[in-house]
Amino acid sequence: MKNAYWRNSIVALTSAGLLIFSGNILAAKKSSKGVHSKSQAGTYLDYADASLAMSSIKDYNMGISLNLSAGKHLKEFSKKLQNVFLEVELTKSLLAPSLDVTYTEVNGFDPITLEPRYQSTTDTYTVSYFSVGAYGVYKYRIKQVAGLSARGRAGFAMLSSSCSPDCGSERNTGLSFGAGVVYDIKKDYDIIAEWTQLQITSGGDPLNHIYGGIQYKF
Repeated sequence: MKNAYWRNSIVALTSAGLLIFSGNILAAKKSSKGVHSKSQAGTYLDYADASLAMSSIKDYNMGISLNLSAGKHLKEFSKKLQNVFLEVELTKSLLAPSLDVTYTEVNGFDPITLEPRYQSTTDTYTVSYFSVGAYGVYKYRIKQVAGLSARGRAGFAMLSSSCSPDCGSERNTGLSFGAGVVYDIKKDYDIIAEWTQLQITSGGDPLNHIYGGIQYKF
């Protein structure tokens, strides 16, 4: 199971890398012909962003995660892909979602009535995780609002999670999708806000991220 997880992870990242690398070759060819020029980093990527997300699983207290992503515009392949991007994302929990479980048990008996005395104990379980995702992104301008774009994305992700205290760890692969908005604030910077759902938790309940951050355009 563990080997299969890492094999799938390698295949996913390799596929994403090959697509971005192919786009880079096409971009370099066009650049050499004087069509356009970019910085060295911009030859490989068109944007990168960093954001903080509120993370939630059903019945769990909300957590906080760090999201890092980078993308490549696929217009290098075809003009028909003018609004399409390939994106990879890394996510790491900073404050893990937590679940409070309360147990009630008998703690002796009343010496007079002989009725049982109950005592409640609350245990807190946390789920720390790290995920890698690859997405196809469609982005389009909202003409009614200057500088505002909407975007949707779909793909798959690999999630490695660890439950504490001493409740095991897992690695799963599954679908992931989301939607959000991007607002131009400067030539090289955007503000991004997005919701993403990873349908890969072992309990069957999806992991949701609602995040906001800064996107840098190369």
